[in-house]
Amino acid sequence: MHQILGKAKIRNVGVASLHICYVAAGWLDCYVDQKSSLWDIAAGSLILTEAGGKISNLSGENFYPLRDDVATYTERKVHCIGAKHDTHQRVMREFFLL
Repeated sequence: MHQILGKAKIRNVGVASLHICYVAAGWLDCYVDQKSSLWDIAAGSLILTEAGGKISNLSGENFYPLRDDVATYTERKVHCIGAKHDTHQRVMREFFLL
């Protein structure tokens, strides 16, 4: 996260799904968060994936379809990154070494 903060312009309008929708619309390059709840990102994630983007955990594994019991996600915070596919791959390589 320190690398991202050193290289990126940060915007925050306070609503995770809205940020993710901005990524889907092409108004933001990516969305990275370490403390969302699943319900905070669910609607925006659907819109992003329908727009051809990707939402994943910080290891690059897709969120949708959900792999575990939903209770797994409701009991902890979600670490995620959402972006269009090419940007997602570039950010994962540069910042998360994947």
